[in-house]
Amino acid sequence: MRPTTPLRRPERVDEAVETLINDPEADSVRAVSPPLQNPFKMWAIGEPYLEPLIDIGIPEPYNQPRQKLPTVYWQTGYIDIIRTATLTEKNSMTGDRILPYVMEDQFVVDIDQQFSMNLSEFLIENQSRPLAPPFPCERCLQIAPSAPAKSLLGRQPESNVLFR
Repeated sequence: MRPTTPLRRPERVDEAVETLINDPEADSVRAVSPPLQNPFKMWAIGEPYLEPLIDIGIPEPYNQPRQKLPTVYWQTGYIDIIRTATLTEKNSMTGDRILPYVMEDQFVVDIDQQFSMNLSEFLIENQSRPLAPPFPCERCLQIAPSAPAKSLLGRQPESNVLFR
């Protein structure tokens, strides 16, 4: 689990682990949420004009209401769960069969600047339910121990699921 996304609820981690366990064909689970900004309304600066970042075959998607554009999701970093075989056999951090764990939370915070750090500290200080630690919780270790947990807790992995 990424330390830059510290506001995790233990029940969310459990749900995401169960999602991967329940689909043996999946390579991984990744937390996603609706984005704050729509990528179809983003631009690259060309010479000398703006150029749409994404071409989706819709005329002027940047002028369309977001409701008429395809639904998209932002990978939050809240939870990434990967099968060991995805890492060792596919040499990939996700594989190509990635299950979504859709988060509707308005407070998914990814710390990459001072503002998001301040927001995280505020939310942690004012939260009313416990947060999961930035490494696998005890319940997660019972379901699917991870390699990092082995080094932290001195346990051998017992399944083929890793946390990141």
